[in-house]
Amino acid sequence: MILIVCRYGDHDGHVGRYQLDQDGCAEIGWQKYLVTSEEVETSGGKARVARLIWD
Repeated sequence: MILIVCRYGDHDGHVGRYQLDQDGCAEIGWQKYLVTSEEVETSGGKARVARLIWD
């Protein structure tokens, strides 16, 4: 499990720890996010940025 932050355009959203699937994506609720190699500092530590790919 890795710490990710969901990014919507230029704004950060939900931060949490998620298991990635074989494609490097995390499913949060009914939405699927592609986890990128970009990292940002959050209150919970360094997190990878995830971008919405479908909902």
